Amino acid sequence: HLRTFVYLLMQLSSTVLVVPMIQSCAQAVDCVWEPGTTIRDVIRQNYTVEQVHLGAVPTVQCYEGRHLHLTMLIWFAVPAYLCLLLPYAVCAGDAEYINSKALWDLKIWKPDNAWRLAAKRKATDLHLGFLHPYPSQAFHTLSFELLSKVALPVVTTWTTSKPLLQMTGVSTIGFFLWFSAVFKAPYVERKWCVLVQDLKCLIFMAMCCGVLTVIIDDPESYLTIYILVGCFSWTFFALTMKWFCDSKVKVERPEVKVFAHDEFDLGGPTKTVVADDVEAPLLQQRDVVAARAEE
Repeated sequence: HLRTFVYLLMQLSSTVLVVPMIQSCAQAVDCVWEPGTTIRDVIRQNYTVEQVHLGAVPTVQCYEGRHLHLTMLIWFAVPAYLCLLLPYAVCAGDAEYINSKALWDLKIWKPDNAWRLAAKRKATDLHLGFLHPYPSQAFHTLSFELLSKVALPVVTTWTTSKPLLQMTGVSTIGFFLWFSAVFKAPYVERKWCVLVQDLKCLIFMAMCCGVLTVIIDDPESYLTIYILVGCFSWTFFALTMKWFCDSKVKVERPEVKVFAHDEFDLGGPTKTVVADDVEAPLLQQRDVVAARAEE
């Protein structure tokens, strides 16, 4: 039971709890500096709670006493947490795919990196139909999703007093998510992949409308609303054309090829199977036996 509890805690900590934890940490170090307060004043402890206070709790003086200890702990603990979080996040929080040896394989730029291989194994563990992820892009897709989960709460929390900077940062994150989905297809099913890509493009355009709203700074202006409606209409039209008029976008199950490792040794010469998998679960030992039986 303890093992199950630990696995469940790790899965939650690397998926649904990422945003609340990062947002709480960002709020804990989000200090408001009144005009005229300098870094030298803070270093010399020559300031009052009215000059530098916590944004969420104005009665708490920043960088003094317990808040100073908490700030130091967060700045050391959060980067370590994020480094340990990545290998589990790319496996959807499943700790069974990351052992202690694979955890320290930090060369993520290499194709044979243990984190990349674990993400591919997890992506091919169960066939999900039109929701089936693209195995070779699983690490890339989930890594970008994790970065967005971390960056969005930080940007929105630390820039509340600067709306233009806030919306610019949010729009930049939206652009990279859309760019990533376009050049690294997240799903095998073509129609579902096109839907996801166009929706991310729509989200990016909506964020850009937010930037324009801040720039115009006119509560009576309806320009950004008209532009947003136009973005919705264009996305719907483009998606409809792709779904029903583009011959390359079809509703069909992609060709499935089995996948086997050479280390499967069930007695005698090992059966070599085509290793060009696009969506099927990884071939298990019983499948190798079945392949030999068909011979």
